[in-house]
Amino acid sequence: MRAVSIMNELAHKLEVIDIKKKFGGVCALDLDGQRLSFNSGKITAILGGNGAGKTTLLNIINGIFGGDSGSVLLDHSRIDGLPAWKRNHIGMARLWQDLRLFENLSCADNVEVSIHGQRGERVSVALVARAVIRREHEQNRKKALSILARVGLIDERDRNAAELSYGQQKLLALGRAICNEDASIMLLDEPMAGLDVRMSAKVATLLEEMERQNKIIIIIEHDLRNIKHLIDYVFFLDRSRCIAQGTTTEVLSSEGIRRRYMGIQ
Repeated sequence: MRAVSIMNELAHKLEVIDIKKKFGGVCALDLDGQRLSFNSGKITAILGGNGAGKTTLLNIINGIFGGDSGSVLLDHSRIDGLPAWKRNHIGMARLWQDLRLFENLSCADNVEVSIHGQRGERVSVALVARAVIRREHEQNRKKALSILARVGLIDERDRNAAELSYGQQKLLALGRAICNEDASIMLLDEPMAGLDVRMSAKVATLLEEMERQNKIIIIIEHDLRNIKHLIDYVFFLDRSRCIAQGTTTEVLSSEGIRRRYMGIQ
């Protein structure tokens, strides 16, 4: 298997091919004979009901666990053998459905610790290069505050994550996901869930920014009302299979799909 090294340029195509995954005797994802392609500068939505296999798909792309068969390719190079941390280093960022914040750290600290490549993480450097580490910390703190401003949380910078509303926590988690500019693949699990109109508009703006930055953007979302106009392509999963794909209009105009996926008008 030829793995991808550290990426200096944005990825152009991510492909999921023939992936199957079972847990015990239950088939969570069955894309045997199917190829799902995700392209740079495009927002692709993974739609379907509960238990359709959407989060399983994201977990396999992210390397949380592997498929039982099939492959994941990034610009034609297989990455399905790489652990999650290596996929993060080659440009994958993830917004988790359960957020995974450091609840007892401030908002600013939550973002700062998510910044890649901090020299202070190496004990040898931290012990002998304190001035370097101090300057780096100052730069990273400025960057963290800039991210908080982008997601609308600059006034909450000193509050612990546990003190925020759920919607604010979602924005903080999104800030952690976007804090590394070299991340070229964004995996977003329900970014709009629990957000009011103002927060939803903020997320939509961030999605437009990521699209202009030529990132591969993959979204799982149940409520498309505020971002439907942004989505370029849709894969619809049902009972672990992809049963439809195309533009949002093409997929959701199907009477059969609409019966399976209520709430989209």
